[in-house]
Amino acid sequence: MRLISRSSRDWLWGLGWAFGYALLYSAWVAFVSGGDLTRPIESIDQTPQQVITTYFAVAAVVGPVLGLFRPFLSFRLGAFLVGSLIGFATYAGVGLSMGYADRTYYIIAAVIGVIVGGGLGVVFYDRERSKAG
Repeated sequence: MRLISRSSRDWLWGLGWAFGYALLYSAWVAFVSGGDLTRPIESIDQTPQQVITTYFAVAAVVGPVLGLFRPFLSFRLGAFLVGSLIGFATYAGVGLSMGYADRTYYIIAAVIGVIVGGGLGVVFYDRERSKAG
């Protein structure tokens, strides 16, 4: 069994998941902003349009990575590790777009990525196994 996928089908699967989440979060940002995508959000000094662009840019990067490591998702530990990697990359990418470049932020992004991303990886793994079981 290969641990790295060379299949375009897996890469497209990863992109589908990543862009699906980007679309979901973008809809939320558009809703919360009242549809005005050009007025800056004071707490982060970015417009909703910039936030949405960031979500899709991060999805374009992490989607293929998710597809690349799709074979790892056959194992619970693999799902946790891939989820952690994707979580870190997502939080780091969003932070980078917001201008965070110090080491402390990336340590925090790694911790949150492991907790949220790794946790979601295990939840999805368990859910898939219970459906098959």
